[in-house]
Amino acid sequence: MEGVLGLQLCNEAESNAPGMYEWYSSVVAAIAKVDATIPLYISDGWNLSNAVEYAQRKNSVSSNTNPIVIDTHLYWAFSDADRSKSAKDIIAEVPRKLSELENKQGDVVTRGAVEAIVGEYSCVLDDQTWHRTLGRTDACPERTQYANNFGNVQSTRYQQRSSGAFFWTWKMDWMDGGEWGFVQQVKNNAIRPPANFTIPSHDVSAILVRALRARDARRDAALASHADYWNRQQAAQTYEHWRFGRGFECGYADALAFFGMRLEAQLGGRSRAGADKIGSLELWIRKRMADAGMGGPCAWEFEAGFRQGVLGFYDEAGVA
Repeated sequence: MEGVLGLQLCNEAESNAPGMYEWYSSVVAAIAKVDATIPLYISDGWNLSNAVEYAQRKNSVSSNTNPIVIDTHLYWAFSDADRSKSAKDIIAEVPRKLSELENKQGDVVTRGAVEAIVGEYSCVLDDQTWHRTLGRTDACPERTQYANNFGNVQSTRYQQRSSGAFFWTWKMDWMDGGEWGFVQQVKNNAIRPPANFTIPSHDVSAILVRALRARDARRDAALASHADYWNRQQAAQTYEHWRFGRGFECGYADALAFFGMRLEAQLGGRSRAGADKIGSLELWIRKRMADAGMGGPCAWEFEAGFRQGVLGFYDEAGVA
């Protein structure tokens, strides 16, 4: 299905819905019989920790079913607990969101892959929060500044920790104004794009040329460092360091291909500024390990090399 990112099984599932994960599994099994490659998006039912555990099990390297991506929604405008907070308190909470993913990623071979998107977020806070913060609820410069700070902190956190974030919403009858409005919040500089989206197309071309020239030297240095370290850890252990080299080459090539995709595809019929990074990296590594037929006790070396290859390209490109 060209242009389809994935299939969402359920949007905003009820909290603690009985049988939810059993139902997910039955639907995943049915879809896998038709197409086991298309990503499937599941609602976390307002409990990201439980969804992370489920996704890790489903996304093991030995699984041959669809990749599972978690959809979590982040708002601070609906619960009594959030209404009782000030805007400053809420803004301070944002950098701790998605912490459920910490220590769950970075080792697909052992833990399985897990990725989450923020399927909905906004710059909206409840009137009680605004009254608590400013003593008023109407539009004013101070409110706009708080909303901008709220959006900036969210943009930063979600770019760091999620596989993507989707602002709610683009269009309503009364848009493009308001803290629900993507257009208005972009105009206010509350929602900011990733830095790599702003690279001029001629700079992207130059970076690709430079990265290709540096590839072999970076691979050789990374492989030598990897082999030296592990050979000194357990001399009697059998390693297959060639897998690291193969992984590095694959990761570097994939990162480069994504980065130059807009130049290659000429999206929209014209060259567009900006460069892309690999999204859902954990799931992408799982896929690439399967593509390469990587299994056995030394499969971890391919994964380690792949990650080093991706990081090596981004370091050469000068993007975080």
